[in-house]
Amino acid sequence: MTSVETIPNKALSGAEVKRLIMGDCERLIANESLLADHLAYGRISYEVRLTMHIDNQFIPVSVSTIASRPVGLNTLPAMPEMVALEGAPPLNGPSGEAIITAQQVERVIDSPNSERLRMGLPVPADVRQPDGSILTEQIKYPATGEDGTVTVKDVSTEARDELKFKGAK
Repeated sequence: MTSVETIPNKALSGAEVKRLIMGDCERLIANESLLADHLAYGRISYEVRLTMHIDNQFIPVSVSTIASRPVGLNTLPAMPEMVALEGAPPLNGPSGEAIITAQQVERVIDSPNSERLRMGLPVPADVRQPDGSILTEQIKYPATGEDGTVTVKDVSTEARDELKFKGAK
């Protein structure tokens, strides 16, 4: 950085936040031992929930969910392996062996530029031109590979309580 450059800590764009969330989703899935390649399920349902706490008085919290859906009957002959996928949790009429497991990833973003550096996203730099105008350039650094302020925690008990599930733990 030179005397004609400044690195403002501008807010993260929606596109940048999407990249951060996708990275956290990949981490969450990678940490779930029940999704190991050697495992298979005769019946399964799932829900993915995104909860964002936003510093905005009009939209302080945003919650989006997507749940598994059974494959349409018209596709079953072509995709018999998809019969195991059921609708949103809990399963209908689960066996005594059924379990519910849930993990949650939480990230605190204190510095937009720190997150940009961590993920290898371009960092905006304001550069003063010879004519006095300021041009914003995007400087790309290699990803640091650090995790940032992120925690992954088991929330299986809360999920079982929310779904009123009385099966195996």
